[in-house]
Amino acid sequence: MPPIIITGAGLPTALNASPGAVTVITRDQIDAMHPRSFTDVLRNVPGIYADQSGGRGGIGSVYLRGADPNYTLILVDGVKLNDPTNSRGGSVNLSAIDVESIERIEIISGPLSSVYGSDAIAGVINIETRMGASEREIQVHGGVGSHEAYNTGVLVRGPFADKSGYAVQIHTADDGTSVEGNQYEDYSLTANLFGRLSHDMNVSTSLRYADTHSESFPDDSGGPVYAQIREVDQRDARDISIGIQLHHQPRHQVEYMLKGDWFNHDETLDSPGVAPGVRDPFGIPANSSDSTYERYTLALHGRISLSDNINLGIGADLQHEQGRSDSTLIIFNVPQSDRFDLERDIHGLFVEMQYKASRQLAIHGGWRFDDPDGYGAVSSPRLGIIYHMPASKTTLKANWGEGFKLPSFFALGNPIVGNSDLRPETSASTGAGISRDFDDGKLQLGVDVFYSQYSDIIDFDAGPPPRLVNRAEVSAKGFELHAVLHTLGGVVMDSHISHTLTDIKDSDEVLRNRPEWQAGIGLRWAPRADIIVNPGFHYIGEVPDSSIPTGDVTLDSYIRTDVAMTWKARHNTDVLLSIDNIFDADYEQAAGFPAPGISGRLMVRVGL
Repeated sequence: MPPIIITGAGLPTALNASPGAVTVITRDQIDAMHPRSFTDVLRNVPGIYADQSGGRGGIGSVYLRGADPNYTLILVDGVKLNDPTNSRGGSVNLSAIDVESIERIEIISGPLSSVYGSDAIAGVINIETRMGASEREIQVHGGVGSHEAYNTGVLVRGPFADKSGYAVQIHTADDGTSVEGNQYEDYSLTANLFGRLSHDMNVSTSLRYADTHSESFPDDSGGPVYAQIREVDQRDARDISIGIQLHHQPRHQVEYMLKGDWFNHDETLDSPGVAPGVRDPFGIPANSSDSTYERYTLALHGRISLSDNINLGIGADLQHEQGRSDSTLIIFNVPQSDRFDLERDIHGLFVEMQYKASRQLAIHGGWRFDDPDGYGAVSSPRLGIIYHMPASKTTLKANWGEGFKLPSFFALGNPIVGNSDLRPETSASTGAGISRDFDDGKLQLGVDVFYSQYSDIIDFDAGPPPRLVNRAEVSAKGFELHAVLHTLGGVVMDSHISHTLTDIKDSDEVLRNRPEWQAGIGLRWAPRADIIVNPGFHYIGEVPDSSIPTGDVTLDSYIRTDVAMTWKARHNTDVLLSIDNIFDADYEQAAGFPAPGISGRLMVRVGL
């Protein structure tokens, strides 16, 4: 049976029935890759460019179909992680997401404000953490790697009553010193509980705690290669999230869910600043900040089956968020302190429908209304069509939607560049795709095309006075080609090619950190029943970038090759070996920040 997608719609949808571009990554696939970080997990996803400034101590960002990182909503067990108090406009640092805690990832491209409201302007990445099991399981793991890297952890899960289960995982990691000035340490705890209250009612809860310390040369400093100031950023962050969901299905045709969650993010940053250079004759002064952000959400979702062919979803939610930041700039050795403290409520109503017109044709539609404090009501529509041609095993699909993103608290309230008159950013996106199976599924081919337009982009205006303004309009268009081949020798080849063109209207400037071409090939080969080998090849085309000491630059294209191997030494013991960048490719993902060279990791998992 095809997997069920719970992201991107209030109504769960089978993967092969979704009219949008959807990627699902399972725990087995993650184990086969044995990735170093969450950005490594995303490298094989068509249409996604995931980068990291040097090692894991640098900021990890995701560019979904050419959109800015803060245009993608990141969820963990359905709880939003985006933090609008940071200077990146509310994007999430992917470096701080623990790979070992992940059970499954769902990635949906295209604006999804019709479901999630603000922030889901380009798409959604929903991460589900480890879940309960039908049998009690205790699993411990430990690993070491090049440059004094290590990780340890324990997973405990199992049942505790009829159709009820729990899972708790603790993990700690140190990324070592693979890049000059780069350091990353974390401690995380995730827990999930699912309880059956009666034959038609259940409750589930989730908890996530993450405490991280990272060090890296500042953004735009030119990194270890060009930075004139040789001190590094010191960043400490803590995330806590709690979610609870009550699900009741009194009749087969009717069900509803009451959901509530809380998210808290605390972060302190001490930065030495950036020396003056080619792009900026003043540079960035030494600075520090201490920020806190809280979000509460309460939602009620309902589903009604009007007939065998029509499902209707309705819902309402309330979101309250509050953010505070205390910052200090050192100008001519004199500290200048500033502060902002903002809060807002957002009320939302939505309706969506799935109509199965025939065995081959289905139509999906949704509409959401949001009423955020300080702005007028915003509507977010979405429409999708999917058509199956059984005789040829071909599927056609098309989708369209609109999205919006409220200005971040940083953009509204920062005393230096903030602007309280900023308008929400908006998007409109159209996509279409075709996929086909050949030779009883041994070869699967698919291609998706898209065109997205982003308006009222919040950008920096040098002034005077310097501040953030709504001034730009950006378009992104391209295609994603994906193929899966099962060979006679049992080798599975998963490959993709992505092409993305972005354009700033009425400007000769180019958007940074967006390669025009990407490609990847992943192989899965089992030479023996107890051994699985996974080589992976990734091509990234030229990437435009900039830094203060260098000005505008173009980063060279590169090919990176990784190899991972899993050996089932015993029925309860797995040995995972991986070699990253096995041919020691010399490349940068940010100007002056060399990527780690060849490095190896060894991890052992033992079930008790």
